[in-house]
Amino acid sequence: MVTPQPLVLRWGIISTGQISTAFVKDILLDPKTRGVHDVAHRVTAVGSRSIESANSFVHKLIDTDGSRSVAIYGNYTEVYNDPDVDAIYIGPYPPYVHYSNAVDAIKAGKHVLVEKPATTNAEDFRSLAALAKAHGVFLMEAMWTHIPLTHRILDPKLGGGAILDLSQQLLHSHLFALAAQAQLSCNINIPSNSMGVTLRFRHGNILIPEPIYCPKWYTVQYFGMPGSGKVQREETVHVQHVGGGWHFQADEVARCVRDGKLESSVWGHDKTLLEMEIFDEVRRQGGYSLPGDVERVT
Repeated sequence: MVTPQPLVLRWGIISTGQISTAFVKDILLDPKTRGVHDVAHRVTAVGSRSIESANSFVHKLIDTDGSRSVAIYGNYTEVYNDPDVDAIYIGPYPPYVHYSNAVDAIKAGKHVLVEKPATTNAEDFRSLAALAKAHGVFLMEAMWTHIPLTHRILDPKLGGGAILDLSQQLLHSHLFALAAQAQLSCNINIPSNSMGVTLRFRHGNILIPEPIYCPKWYTVQYFGMPGSGKVQREETVHVQHVGGGWHFQADEVARCVRDGKLESSVWGHDKTLLEMEIFDEVRRQGGYSLPGDVERVT
């Protein structure tokens, strides 16, 4: 019996920063190290705002042997138009430019994985999802993230701030992973002893340490009596896998593309829209509007 060959998804990488570096390192790991045998990944093109940055990125992470197997561009348009690229990974730009970059990739007929937040509001993402379906390409917001605490997180002109830059991981944990009713607060000015998450339930708690996007363990606390708040026993579960976790979202994209899907059943457009609608409502109730042209669709 012939063993089916895995689908090899060919990636074009947009941006050469910290998050794109983490993503590329992970997707180039042998899929068998995480028990995956049906899909694999290859980076075939990298684009940056400067050819020097793209060249350094490629030679440091991908073409370490000087084989020149990756197309290197000093812009993004050529990555979108490269015939050897199946899917585009849009890295951690300031959130307000995710929309325009995704639009360009979709119009070029490429599948898209865009870092969170995919857009700065619900209408922007609704427009993006409609465009992807009209062009028959896959679109997904990245499920794993790491947020570098740079100046952009404090700049509303770049779509920064606690709502878009910090709260999505926590909101995802409460609304989607556990379908829990919860109170959520995020702040980028007040120091904290722990950057983890505590999920509180009637029968106990779940404690997730930092980094919450890729914890190495979590603890489940069980109450003696429901609602008592008194912990009777607890269990700590350790989680191990090779890499930082970025490869799991890439595997999902590859499987969806292989199966002809335009969105993921694991992380569909409806979930991203629900997140964005909540963030929109938070801003509305707080009387806060993003400045200038940060929001592309109104």
